[in-house]
Formats: sequence, C-alpha cells, structure tokens
Amino acid sequence: MSRLRHFATANTTTVLLITLDAFNKASNNLYKASEKLPGERRPFQFIQETRPILILDEPQNMESEKAKQALRTLKPILALRFSATHRTSPNLVYRLTPFDAYACNLVKRIEVYGVTERDNANIAFLALTEITPPPRITAKVRTRERPRRHAGG
Repeated sequence: MSRLRHFATANTTTVLLITLDAFNKASNNLYKASEKLPGERRPFQFIQETRPILILDEPQNMESEKAKQALRTLKPILALRFSATHRTSPNLVYRLTPFDAYACNLVKRIEVYGVTERDNANIAFLALTEITPPPRITAKVRTRERPRRHAGG
C-alpha cells in the first residue's frame, strides 16, 4: 500500500505495475479500506484520482465484460494496447508486423537446422527438361537411375 500511496501522490512520473487479477473482483485488497492509506479513500480511489494511462500487454486476454469493467473502474485517461495477436484493433495507432519486429531485432531469432540429404544416388530422380507447345504437347524428362550392382559385389 505504501507503493500505491507513492504512485498516487508523487509529483513526478511514476509507474505502477499491477495485474488485472489485482482489481477484477470486489473482494480484492484494492477495494478494501486500509489503515496504511490516509483518509477514507480506498486504494482503487487513489488510482482513479491520478487518471492513469493504462499500458495493457496482451489485451486480447482482457476482452471479457468483467475485465473491461475492471479496467473502467480505474478511470484511465487513456489505454494503450500492445499485442501481436489483437482480436480487435480499436483506434489503431501503429502496427508492427511480425516481419518488421524480426527485421528490427525486437524478437528472438530462432534458427532451425534441418537434416537433408543431397546427391543420394539411391533415390529416384525425375526432372522436367523441356516442353513443346501445342498442337502436340510433349515433355522431355531426365532421370537418374539407381546404380546397378555388379555381379559378385
């Protein structure tokens, strides 16, 4: 509660990091009176008076009516939604595509090494080398035959 008081009364820019679960039910401590806070106000009222800017990470997980009501309870002046998988995009300000995020080194790079086999003469091979146009369409293909075993070996 002392951190909450500092957030609500500081004369500088401060950040309060809380989860939705901290204020989505009336039984949470944020809605209960506390002797650690001055006056008759409850903790959530201190937050309301700041008119906070909400920064929501993965807001698609906060789209239930209960979650939306909890967010409105804080009386934010603005809510910024950050997600790579928005279900809805109200008032889109900026879009960072997965490709752009990768190109800007904003996401982890994953390297995948596959196991491939090259130039294995034991595998059948067929390549299209030529097609002749109508009226009589024909195609030429090249094959690589399986190696023949020599007698006695």
